[in-house]
Amino acid sequence: MDSYRMVLKTENGKAGARLAFHELGADGTLQTEETPLYRQIYRAQENSALTSEDTGHDMNSWQGAMAVAGDTYENFMVMANLDFSSVGSSMLRTGLKLNRLEGSKNRRNLDLASLTEAERRDYLMGDLNTDPYVEIANLTFTQESTSGVNWIYELRSEMKYLRFLNINWKNTPSGSYVGILRLQTGTVSYIDLDKINIDYGRANSYIGFITNANNTMDYVRGRDIVVKSSAPTRARITVHYVGGIVSYSKALLQHMSLKGTINADGTYSCSINGSLDDVLNNGNYTGGIVSYAARPGMDFAYSEGVEVTGNGYIGAVAGTVDCYTRWDAHTEAWYNALQPASGEKIYLLSSKNCKDMLPVS
Repeated sequence: MDSYRMVLKTENGKAGARLAFHELGADGTLQTEETPLYRQIYRAQENSALTSEDTGHDMNSWQGAMAVAGDTYENFMVMANLDFSSVGSSMLRTGLKLNRLEGSKNRRNLDLASLTEAERRDYLMGDLNTDPYVEIANLTFTQESTSGVNWIYELRSEMKYLRFLNINWKNTPSGSYVGILRLQTGTVSYIDLDKINIDYGRANSYIGFITNANNTMDYVRGRDIVVKSSAPTRARITVHYVGGIVSYSKALLQHMSLKGTINADGTYSCSINGSLDDVLNNGNYTGGIVSYAARPGMDFAYSEGVEVTGNGYIGAVAGTVDCYTRWDAHTEAWYNALQPASGEKIYLLSSKNCKDMLPVS
């Protein structure tokens, strides 16, 4: 009998399709290790010359793979930069239900135990073009008749090693949940968000690249993110929970950054905008990285060159971080233990050259 056999599990759900390798050990026991199976994506738009007879779609394209398996919680590996400039709003597959979404290049795994705080910050605030991740780029989407339209409805297990670049998302009707990813129940790590523009129009709550984060996020870097409403102020009475990267989080956010440039005319390339008029709009919670971080809150988050406008509870890092018991449980020695040998002062949540602007009554 052979020492190895291969079993393909095609079950849906959180585990996704998996490949199981079984080995008969020297002691006669059966040893097993499961490896996720991925659909490999090489291009955004379908190539008609590569259409599969079985499915009627180009299964190595994003559009083709998502047409067949975009709502069955499967695993997808992005193998090359994807350019969505030729995919129009009416063509784009939305409301996707994914298990895993990963990039194939520069799959780093930073060893937290060996890094000083300064080294972690260098990565978070560094150049995104250094060892870049695979890109999902150049998408423009507009939906002005149906509210709460998201590119990805739910991510169940994991998203990592990707760069979202030059994404313009406009969803303007009154309602909630305006953003790229609506429900994050899996983990998100090693993700770069670069030149993301979200126009929420008359929507009134839960607005950001990710609207609801229910699992951890780690090493996520944002650059030049703009969240705003093109609707007149009077058209939106209250706006709650507006964040650049995350609207509302119920899990730990750590090693997060948001960075922009202050232009010569004083404008900001990174600008997160909630309610603007204190008389007409009394919405709360607007944050550069996250509008509201529920417990356990945030660790190691940095914001630089970011403008945030809103009413109550605003901040360049977060509108509100509800984690007082988490931090109060630690003594000053706990903070000192995190300092590098240089004696540099550590700021777990730090903003630099940012502007938080409240309305003038």
